[in-house]
Amino acid sequence: MVFLHGFSQTGSAFKPIFEIFQSQYSLLSIHIFFHGQSQLDESRPLLPEEWLELIQGIFQKLGIEKGRFLGFSMGCKFALLTAQIAPQLVASLDLLAPDGVVMNPWYRFGAKTWFGRMCMRLFLNHLPAFRFLVLILSRLGFLRPSMGRFVSSQLANSAQRKRVLSVWIMFRNIWPNWKILPEILISHGISTRIVLGRFDSIIPNQKFASRIKDWNFIHWKTLDSGHSGLVEKYASEIRNERLERDF
Repeated sequence: MVFLHGFSQTGSAFKPIFEIFQSQYSLLSIHIFFHGQSQLDESRPLLPEEWLELIQGIFQKLGIEKGRFLGFSMGCKFALLTAQIAPQLVASLDLLAPDGVVMNPWYRFGAKTWFGRMCMRLFLNHLPAFRFLVLILSRLGFLRPSMGRFVSSQLANSAQRKRVLSVWIMFRNIWPNWKILPEILISHGISTRIVLGRFDSIIPNQKFASRIKDWNFIHWKTLDSGHSGLVEKYASEIRNERLERDF
């Protein structure tokens, strides 16, 4: 079972879930680049084929043929990309508050365009100006206040600001192609489950509901949780499901 964590976390973020599956699976929790002790050459962005080479190398070294992937937030786009380019390695996908399904317009601008990347570097190197921009966008209704607070909390010190910049820019090519991915998931029989938080302001479930409502190949549900507490809530959900089944 392969775990891929969210932004500003490490592989230990899934500890509540480890305890549930450790008797059933071998557990592999990966520190994504710029988290834990995982570093990446920042002279150019990470390419999908380089991510695939890394996963294949880990699987080969550990003798793994296929894994059940469980991702949270940022980690989900790595899981989805793996399913797209190497479906033979993926048994199933469990995606909690997944990044990689609906692209935020601000992310598209800040990561995918040269001008946006220049603006990101400028504002993150001049934090008062960035905070002023967030405040103005919130007042104008272009940015939810909760998102503004989340952004500010992730930029409290220089190390955090550098990681935000690195993740946005270096991972800009890590994004699944939804024109071909559904067919790949279906043809390879990859069971896909999306779990959303009802009170999640970072990955709002309304956007997902409008996009995935007609995707019959995806099982999805909403739990009474915000963004940060979704892993723990999902762990409780799994325990309850198992208790009901055993009963």
